[in-house]
Amino acid sequence: MSESGSVLDESTIDPRQTVEALESELVTALTIAYHPSVERIGERALLARGGAAGSDSRFPVSRLHPLFAAPRKTSGKPLAEAHISRRPSNITVGRDGTVTIEPNPEASKLLLDGEPLIEPRELVEEELDHGVLLELGGRVLLLVHRVNPLATGDEQFGLAGESVGIVTVRRQINRIAQHDIPVLLRGETGTGKELIAKAIHDQSQRSDGSFVAVNMAAIPATTAASSLFGHARGAFTGAVQASAGYFGQADDGTLFLDEIADTPADIQPALLRALESGEVQAVGETRTRQTNVRIIAATDANLEEAVEQGRFRLPLLQRLAGYELFIAPLRERREDIPRLLVHFLREELAKVDRLDKLAAPKKGQRAWLPRWFVSSALDHPWPGNVRQLRNAVRQLAIEFADVSSVERTPFVTRLLSSEPANQSAGESSVPPPPKPARTPTKKRRLLRDISDEEVLDALRRNGWRPGQAAEELGVARSSIYALMNESPNIRKAADLDVDQIRAQLDAVSGDVAAAAAALEVSERGLRLRMKQTGME
Repeated sequence: MSESGSVLDESTIDPRQTVEALESELVTALTIAYHPSVERIGERALLARGGAAGSDSRFPVSRLHPLFAAPRKTSGKPLAEAHISRRPSNITVGRDGTVTIEPNPEASKLLLDGEPLIEPRELVEEELDHGVLLELGGRVLLLVHRVNPLATGDEQFGLAGESVGIVTVRRQINRIAQHDIPVLLRGETGTGKELIAKAIHDQSQRSDGSFVAVNMAAIPATTAASSLFGHARGAFTGAVQASAGYFGQADDGTLFLDEIADTPADIQPALLRALESGEVQAVGETRTRQTNVRIIAATDANLEEAVEQGRFRLPLLQRLAGYELFIAPLRERREDIPRLLVHFLREELAKVDRLDKLAAPKKGQRAWLPRWFVSSALDHPWPGNVRQLRNAVRQLAIEFADVSSVERTPFVTRLLSSEPANQSAGESSVPPPPKPARTPTKKRRLLRDISDEEVLDALRRNGWRPGQAAEELGVARSSIYALMNESPNIRKAADLDVDQIRAQLDAVSGDVAAAAAALEVSERGLRLRMKQTGME
């Protein structure tokens, strides 16, 4: 094992490489989720996989190491927080991509997702995809996760963040903008669908034309036809003059139809015709007219389910989905939460002339933005997504602009527990994109309240996948390992010897998944054990 790995220098990454090429080569990173100096939030250190000779690499984590820098910046600096020990704990990145955190009893106390870390612990792939929160000395929060090295962290199109999810959306905006076809945006409420639709319009060849946004849920069914397609003078009572409708307003431009699932049934055939041929017929007119409009639709509903129930026409769905763009909910973009939090705080505090609240605290002073608030925000499911986060930040800035520090008041508790009335935490009617990230949604439970039998049953039901069992039990992902280690009835893959593994593989004709199920360990754990013992 290499005694000290090298932090990847982002300046050496070739910017001509495509994001797609690097998505399959995600790099383990430490991203500052909280630091008393707020401007440090979002800085990161990329940990290169394996040493020069193909060995594992060990990275010290302390007051002095590693060096953190803003994405794509060449000069970095250490955490430099006086309350963090100079003595390092270590993070080992294996040549196979495995990541192990090794606490040092002589260094600063470590918490992993809120639980004390006493012994070395390997992070499973699922945890790295979601991000694990590492607290150092009660002062700094680091998110241990995987990143795309090309994520610039800029705010292109007003979409701040550097998670794989938001980088993918920015890439898709640039890709689809020049293709003059319908686009269907799918994502939960508050994920920024109108912002993305406007970005597609602004990047397209129609940018000189109008961008017209319409909320289909707000149009009464009785006036939907005239609102969309226009009407002739005298077509109905009150029609004192002709109207071109939204299609007319958006001619040579883009028409954004939000809440498309709420389109009245009797309007859907006309909308389908407009998509297919560009022809619309105004109410009261006997002839159709040609329009040149690009349609971008958006929904947080399950349109496939609506088709099955007869509420939405399948041909219309197929036409709208010329290109489908899925927007990940904020809870699946955990690394973006601290950046967005600070981004919105700067905007809101500037409005009340109190940007001084985000200045680095002087010696002996508390930071205005406390660590516990950022930690709570990272654990919150944010069912209202970015919109809910922004509203919470606005209220926080107003409430605490004139005090020395944000306090744990009932006001703050409400900010971090509020949910939209029609949607509970973690639920969405939007069909997920391929390979969605799994996220914890249950209320946290105390470890002492969970029996050994419950842990065993949860692991069995979830195919011995610790992350999924943790979700079911309502505990932090790091806690499930503590429960497993305390149980005399739960076998670990690391405890298996070669003869046991070979005997079981022989019994199932070499099927590793079947062998794992029979041995009652995770398939991934079994494969890792096979690698360690030279069997694979």
